[in-house]
Amino acid sequence: MLAAVPSTGDSGKAGPAPGDDALRELCFSDAVFRERYEGWDVLGRGSWATVVRTRSRDAGQDVALKILVNLDPELLQRLRE
Repeated sequence: MLAAVPSTGDSGKAGPAPGDDALRELCFSDAVFRERYEGWDVLGRGSWATVVRTRSRDAGQDVALKILVNLDPELLQRLRE
């Protein structure tokens, strides 16, 4: 699964990626994410994404999620198309 976290800031440019704890809190603050997943273990991170292992409640097993971070609005739109 791929999830996108929009960049923050008024400039429209991508800002620094949130830290692991901040990213976890941001994801789990979303009701749909919180209903679907439990647990969080960072497997790796790069300039555009963090990959985490979490438990899918629907699948009943551990899954890897690639959470896109630090995306500018244009790139985020291209991913959605």
